[in-house]
Amino acid sequence: VGRCRSSKFIMAHIVLHKGDSEEWIAQQRVKDTKAMAHYGPLVVKRDSELALLRVLEKMAQLRDEAVKEDIITVLEQSPCGDSSGNCFAERSVQKLVDIARVHKLA
Repeated sequence: VGRCRSSKFIMAHIVLHKGDSEEWIAQQRVKDTKAMAHYGPLVVKRDSELALLRVLEKMAQLRDEAVKEDIITVLEQSPCGDSSGNCFAERSVQKLVDIARVHKLA
């Protein structure tokens, strides 16, 4: 699950196994950033999960290669145990769960 701070755009993709679909999900995340019109420098905040780090590193590599300028993707890790640093991401996940619940009940 990802969310753009400026547009509030939420992106979510189902991955069946951690690590198995690294290439696919990384390419999809690059498409997501293009859909949000992020062509300049990008800071991606993440937690300490290793599987997520591999996907985001691959996404940064693909995105930086595609742009071919001095535009970079920066991966920023939230400090361990810092729930306030992750609150934006946690709220995004909760919002997505709420949306799914509404659709399931409809």
